[in-house]
Amino acid sequence: MQMPFLSKSTALSEGDPQAMANLDKVAHGQLGIALAGIFLGYPVAIITVVLLLIAGRPLPETLLIAFSLQILAFGVVPIVDLFRARNPDLPPPSDSDAGFTPPETPDIWRFYPSHGEAGASLRIALISPDLGQTRDIAISLAELGREVHHSTDRDAMLASVQTSPEDWGLVIYDFDSAPDLETGVDDLMDFREGCPALPVLLLSGSAQRNDLSSHRRSIGDATLRKPVSPKHLSEGLEAATLNFAAGH
Repeated sequence: MQMPFLSKSTALSEGDPQAMANLDKVAHGQLGIALAGIFLGYPVAIITVVLLLIAGRPLPETLLIAFSLQILAFGVVPIVDLFRARNPDLPPPSDSDAGFTPPETPDIWRFYPSHGEAGASLRIALISPDLGQTRDIAISLAELGREVHHSTDRDAMLASVQTSPEDWGLVIYDFDSAPDLETGVDDLMDFREGCPALPVLLLSGSAQRNDLSSHRRSIGDATLRKPVSPKHLSEGLEAATLNFAAGH
């Protein structure tokens, strides 16, 4: 997305360091273009004078031609830069930026051992972004005696659970792990169709309140609003398990 233009005075008054950095880049870029034009113009003029004098041209004519070529050379650089600006598909002029690809964030798969004796019925698959509040949830679950496997890879975790549902006791699905609400709902509907033997607890940062009812049975057995406290987490686990059992 293109950032809106921000004047330097506005950046100073608002104390925006990112905007100031962008403005400094623009100022340095403009200075570099001017210097490049100057350094290109002088050699062109000198070479032109030498060649024309050797060819026997009159000095006034030689100087006029050299000056004209110098002006032309000075104008070529900003024209090329403008052409690049209007053609973003062209490679950038900076060697340090050419071919740079931002590194991809690897998917997380973490294990939190239970603080007690956890059997398969207490093994939880936690699908959620790699955030501090996710780690707090995982730690709280471990303290409640659950064995937690946290992953940011929705497809891999759901496939792993569906392959061996007998090894799991419950799935916690955070809607913030999906790119959008529709994708999250599709994930869960497909999962529940292929793996109907496990309860699902939903997490959502956009939910208005905790919903411990089962009216979202097609995708989950209870919903908790984030951030989730340990008390509400315990209540959500119990509600999801009871609602699931009542529906089967």
